[in-house]
Amino acid sequence: MDATPSGARVRGVEEPNSASLRILDFATKEWRAAQPVKPELQRRIDQSFMVDFSYNSNHLEGNALAYGQARLLLLFGKVKGEALMRGYEEMKAHNA
Repeated sequence: MDATPSGARVRGVEEPNSASLRILDFATKEWRAAQPVKPELQRRIDQSFMVDFSYNSNHLEGNALAYGQARLLLLFGKVKGEALMRGYEEMKAHNA
């Protein structure tokens, strides 16, 4: 991979403008104001990330479990509906 010289422009990458920087600054201040996150909210965020990441990763690899099936399996250890056992095993193994 070639290194881009300092100050060189990369095709397709725009320089940040002042409006973008203001939006980023506002979002950063909002995020900091919400810290620390309450434990219950943090638990829900963590669960959501875990299910979304596991489902999307497995789906890219060809796993046919539906999102609801993945969520039920990962959060509650239960299965519903019809799917190959391999799909359930892969989903559980990804989250180990």
